[in-house]
Amino acid sequence: QSGDSYISVNARVEQELAEFSARNLFPVLQLLIYIVDTLRMNNLVWGVGRGSCVASYCLYLIGIHKVDSIKYNLDIREFLK
Repeated sequence: QSGDSYISVNARVEQELAEFSARNLFPVLQLLIYIVDTLRMNNLVWGVGRGSCVASYCLYLIGIHKVDSIKYNLDIREFLK
């Protein structure tokens, strides 16, 4: 990964985490991490992702969906409407 793309990924994650924090959604992120970890531990399969949630790169990193929103240039504002 090049230095420029590393910076853009970090900036995107920081932007999203600031938005989640401003909306008091960290407990929701914690719950989603718990759910994904539980699914993985039990070898359960869940969907690839759909709808506005695929615009969140943080949810991609957590494993909620498998759509790289940076690669496809998806705007986080689509998720946070």
